[in-house]
This record gives sequence, structure tokens and C-alpha cells, in this order.
Amino acid sequence: MQSESILTQCMSYADRFLAIELFNTCRVLARGFRSNPQMLPGVHLTLGHQMWEWHPKPGTLRLLGHSIPRTQSSHSTLAQQRDVVVISGGGFGSVVRRVTRSTSLLMKPTGHWESLPPMVKKREFHAAAFLKGKLYVSGGLNDEFGQDKTGEEAVHGSVECFDPGTKSWCQLPRMTMRRYHHACTSHLGCLVVTGGISPDRLGGEGPLATAERYDPSKQRWSQMPAMSTERSRHSLVSIDSTLYACGGTSPGTTHAFEYLDATLSSWVLLPLWNRPDAIQTCLASTGCQGQLYILSCKPSAAFQADQACLQRFDPSTCEWSEMPLKVRTS
Repeated sequence: MQSESILTQCMSYADRFLAIELFNTCRVLARGFRSNPQMLPGVHLTLGHQMWEWHPKPGTLRLLGHSIPRTQSSHSTLAQQRDVVVISGGGFGSVVRRVTRSTSLLMKPTGHWESLPPMVKKREFHAAAFLKGKLYVSGGLNDEFGQDKTGEEAVHGSVECFDPGTKSWCQLPRMTMRRYHHACTSHLGCLVVTGGISPDRLGGEGPLATAERYDPSKQRWSQMPAMSTERSRHSLVSIDSTLYACGGTSPGTTHAFEYLDATLSSWVLLPLWNRPDAIQTCLASTGCQGQLYILSCKPSAAFQADQACLQRFDPSTCEWSEMPLKVRTS
């Protein structure tokens, strides 16, 4: 039995850092065997200095004991693949705030952190995703001190890639637009970014509806159909050749839920669940056995685990279902 890639992104919502992950279930390679979603690694979420593990099946949310490195405790971005979690960038300090290039790796089975080579650029509010075993980071905000000292841009349009084989970073072609608070995922062998906030927006800095794709084989970015709604701090999930964009801000809250099929030239709005606030307050979303699972909580200034809820969307019927969720804090 072979597991497909587990891909995670992180978004920031109300000063919290929330992982957004896509994973596909094990495929049956021999007749007579069935996949078991409970055997798959869980979706890791970082909330302040705490890390949680979420399994859409059987529907559990468990508090882990892994503390996040202090210098990356704010506005960092999380990505994961198989048994590793990588946290990149972020900021620290309150009176004097600094942004870091630091990158840290967590081994899920042992809970052990180790330092990786730092990124080329300092970043916070950026996006990250694994594609074919390599880690890609894009956009984000720069360090104010770095801007003053080196004259670098305040909002990054740059992209870089970490190769675990060589343990080194390399810079890639820039996105067509600078972005932060955007979403990113791997999709059909490419890296896709959507939305975010950009100073390159027509009319001045603000939320974007645009989407673009990076093809590693061609080493270039190309435009994709724009979403129907401008949004930032949203989730982006790829399931069975289809992209799903959920929630976010625009610049107020948006409950819009839409998808882009590989055969379509435009995004299509989908029906909302009977609790649209659950979409806007999405903590994490993931694909499992061709269906979309969304972990959310009630609108609040602080995350409260006992108020988390789990919904499932079935693309074949366009119907929502509320699923059971068991929260474990010990």
C-alpha cells in the first residue's frame, strides 16, 4: 500500500496560525486490501505555542506537546509531508518586531525539532506547500529593518524552493503579483497561488481574486482564471483535479465557497452549509476519499477547542453533512 503525498499550508486568522492541509488516502495496490484513513498521518495545526493534530476520520482533534520555536511563534507558515512538519519564517518581539528567515523541521513520530538552513528572504504571512518532495515558499511581508537597510521590497513577489536532498534553498522566478495572506497548494504537478493582499492591485493595495500557477518543468508562472471573489487568509484545497477555495476576508468576512475544475475556464460558486460562519472561520480543510472536510470554530477572539466543529462536503451530490468531532486535550 502506497500513501500519496500529504501537503499542508498554513494561514493566519485572528493572530493565530492555522495549518491547511491536503492529503489523499492510501490507494489499494493489491486486490483484497482496503484503505484505512485512520492510519494516515494527521493534519497538524499550530495555535500560538500549541500544536494540534486533526484526523477527519475518525473525527478527532488532539492537543500535542510540541512547542513551536520561540522565534517562529508568530505569523510563521507551516507545511507538512508524510512524517515531517516544516515551519518557515515568522516574527518575534512586541516592542521591537523582527521577521526571521529561520526554518525548523518537526519529526512527527518523535516530536523532535531540528533546524534547517534558513530561507534566502525574511518572510511572514507567506504561503508554503510541498510539491514532488520539495518545499516551495512564496510571497509574504519583509522585515522593516531589512527594508531600511537593504532597500528590499516590503511585500515579496519572490519564490524559493528547499531541496531536502541537497539541504539548500534556491530562488525561483517571481510571481506575476506580489502577495501576502494568500493561499498555496500543489495541483496537477504545479504550484498554485490564489488571492491574498497585494500593492500591485489596480486601485491600490487590497485583496486579490487572481490566481497563478508555477510549472517546475517550464520554470515559469502563468495566469489562471480569477476567483469570483476577492479574498485573503482563505483555504485552498486540491481534490481529484479540482481546486476549492473557502472563506477568508474580502476585506470583511466572506462565506463564498467556490471551485475550479480542470476542464473549466472559470470558478463556480457552490452552495453553503446551513452555518456559513463555519466556512469563514475555517481552521483547516483537507481532502479525504474524494470528499472535502472542514474543521472550523465559532467566531471568537481566541480559539476554543470545545467549540470546534467538523463538516463534510460531497462534490458528487453538492451536499454538506455535520460530522462528529472528539476533542482531546490530554
